[in-house]
Amino acid sequence: MKRKTILHSFTASVVIIMGLGVFVVPAHAKIYSGGTSFAATCAAASKSLPSKIFVPWYKYLPTETDSTGNCGATLYKDSNDKPVLLKSIILVLIAVIELLTRIAALVAVGFIIYGSVQYITSQGEPGSISNAKSTITNALIGFVIVVLAIAIIQFLGRSVS
Repeated sequence: MKRKTILHSFTASVVIIMGLGVFVVPAHAKIYSGGTSFAATCAAASKSLPSKIFVPWYKYLPTETDSTGNCGATLYKDSNDKPVLLKSIILVLIAVIELLTRIAALVAVGFIIYGSVQYITSQGEPGSISNAKSTITNALIGFVIVVLAIAIIQFLGRSVS
């Protein structure tokens, strides 16, 4: 029981630390007014592994580049060049939901690893082996569900933007 509590605490700490790093607004995410290109054009600004795994909150928002070459997210605008706040909020919410589902996928991978360690350390005890197998099975089912959810969310995000 103590091992399980330590693992849960460690997993929660890692998820919180990584999540906070994603929600801190990077330098290339300054908010500007105007702009017509999409956030994909500014993707070259972030090459680190965490920025490829975790989506920024402004992923589906339009962006613009200022005179110094910095990329920034803007509000979605209609054909009259007026900001559409509701659509911008929906796009940000879709990006945040995608981020949370990606974190859930990492948690599922963590439980697969945890179940594997349980299986290795079970020392042939039938109860421990079945517990480890159920942990791995449930984590794999959760992982598949989360991957499908990420695909659906990305489809919705691209459709709305």
